Amino acid sequence: SSYHPTFTNSVHDTNPELATMCTGRWSGEGCHLVGYAKQDHGTTARCQCDHLTSFAVLVSLKQLHSGDGNQVLSVITYVGCGLSMLGLLATVVTIGSMKAIRTRYHYRMLMGLSSTLLLVYVVFMTGIEATSTLATCKAVAVMLHYLLMTSFMWMSAD
Repeated sequence: SSYHPTFTNSVHDTNPELATMCTGRWSGEGCHLVGYAKQDHGTTARCQCDHLTSFAVLVSLKQLHSGDGNQVLSVITYVGCGLSMLGLLATVVTIGSMKAIRTRYHYRMLMGLSSTLLLVYVVFMTGIEATSTLATCKAVAVMLHYLLMTSFMWMSAD
């Protein structure tokens, strides 16, 4: 026996298009409209899918944030990442330049963690917008996954 997740979606519009009630602007592959009910406040659709996925964003028919808000968030992201990179670079240079401390176990662990996090930021800042080809997108995702897992291992090793 197979499990078919079912969810409902309330559309606050008196004349929604039935074709997009289950998925909005997203792909409806594997989902279909089981039924709908018109009510005073709009229409409630009952959709059924043949796969398990998080439908939290899929059932939102409202426009996602765009415009100036995204620009501000991008600036904050790049400034924050840049400052973090400067701090990590200062840590790596400081530990690397002092022979007396770079041979100690604790500082070698800190050097590995700082170097890995610095690489995470470099890959993130240079590759986060590289989504034009599937291969590039996958390469960035794999590198970020590997580097973040490595940084968690550095944190748990000490």
